[in-house]
Amino acid sequence: MGLLTAGTTVRLLGAGLAVAVACSVGSTPATAGAVGSTAVRAGTVTCTNVHGTMRFAPALRTAGSAPTTLRVQLRIDPQGCTTSDGRALRGPVSTTVTLGGPGRCSDLLTGGPNVPATWTTRWHSRATAPSVTSTDGVAGVTGSAGQLGWAFPGAGGTATGTGSFPGTDSGASSSLSLFSARTSTQLLAACSRAGGLRSVRIVSGTVEIG
Repeated sequence: MGLLTAGTTVRLLGAGLAVAVACSVGSTPATAGAVGSTAVRAGTVTCTNVHGTMRFAPALRTAGSAPTTLRVQLRIDPQGCTTSDGRALRGPVSTTVTLGGPGRCSDLLTGGPNVPATWTTRWHSRATAPSVTSTDGVAGVTGSAGQLGWAFPGAGGTATGTGSFPGTDSGASSSLSLFSARTSTQLLAACSRAGGLRSVRIVSGTVEIG
């Protein structure tokens, strides 16, 4: 399942959700394997120092029924990225996560079955082929301080990958984890307010490819 914060517990997210993750990351030139006009970079990469904002449109509500789009804009310090070949990544690192599903807080924040997900990482260097990772779920996770987070894939889930940074197992070890600064109780309370829950701050996370 990849990297999670120590002391985390896992809950599975609600049914009927479709997940797509698109990443854009700074990189040094690619090294191996041509894919069209780009080249596949071998090995693995892990990035920490993740922060940003998760937004819901329309807002999540306690008894919502209209589909909601979740969009996360993340910034990652490239100095927090480690590659297996030891070559540093260049340029700004940013990640966009998009998830569509029911507009009820409980479906998104408090549990349910796994859902498929696909996340695409596009590197700063246009010569480096994108990394495309498919997982069979996303799970709600609780950090050691009680904060709510999300992990791809879900508990017992699997991952596969194509493109750059496939590792030695075709991306099976890839994972993405994001943590908010608030507990599930606090977020559910925000959903019950007149305007619903419109955004959640992401204060930490890990992107692991390969």
